Amino acid sequence: NNNNGDTGDSKEKEQEKINEAFAFIQLTDDEYNQLRVKCLESLNSTHGRIAFSLIINRQRNTEYGLELQKDQFFGLVELINLFFDSIQKSEPLDIKPAKLVMIMSQSLYVKAISVMDLLTNEEKENMNLNDNKDTPSKPGHVAQQSSSAFLKNDKIFIGDRIKNHLIWKNEKFWKEAYCDSVQQEILKYPAVKKWHSEQEQSEAERREEQIIFSQLAAWTHNMKEFGTQD
Repeated sequence: NNNNGDTGDSKEKEQEKINEAFAFIQLTDDEYNQLRVKCLESLNSTHGRIAFSLIINRQRNTEYGLELQKDQFFGLVELINLFFDSIQKSEPLDIKPAKLVMIMSQSLYVKAISVMDLLTNEEKENMNLNDNKDTPSKPGHVAQQSSSAFLKNDKIFIGDRIKNHLIWKNEKFWKEAYCDSVQQEILKYPAVKKWHSEQEQSEAERREEQIIFSQLAAWTHNMKEFGTQD
C-alpha cells in the first residue's frame, strides 16, 4: 500500500511539474478526453456544435496565442476537422459556432521544434523560408512567398492544419459568415427610428457603412488566411 502511495505521489508531482510548465494551458488532459468523447457523439447536432465552439473559445489566452502540448494539438486538429465536416452537412449552416472555431484556430499552436518528426514537407519548407527571411536575396532572385499563412516564428497553428478542409471552398459559408458579422456589429447599437434627428440618422448611416467596410476587410483577410484565392 505504501508503495502504491509513493507511486501515486510521484505521478502527482510529475503532473504538477507538467502543469507548471504549461500553466497557461487551460485544457487539461481529462478535459480533452471528455471533450473528445462528447464531441464525437454530439457534433451532428446544433447544440453539440455550439457546445464545442464554446469550449474551444474558453482557451483564449493572450494576443500571442495559446501554446498546446503535442498530443493536445493533434487531437484538436482531428476534432476541429470533424467539427467542420458536420458544419458542411448542417442545414442551414451553423455559422456562429463555425466562425468562433475558425477564429480560435488562428491562435492555438504548437512549437514546431516539438513536432519536427511529424511536420509535412510543406511545413518544413516554410520553416526554412522563415529562417532565411532575413538573408539578402541574390541579384535577380525573387523571394518566394510562404504558402502557409499560419507558420509564424516557428509556431504551427491549428489553422495551418485545417486549411485544406472543403469548408473554405464553400462560397455560401463566407457570405453567411460575413453577413452574420455585419449584423452582430450593427445590433450592438440602438436602432434608429424615424423620430430621431437628422444628425442621429446620419451618424447611424455612417456607422453602418464603417461596419460594412471594416467587416469586408476582416473577412477578406480571413479568406486569404485560409487559402481562398478568389
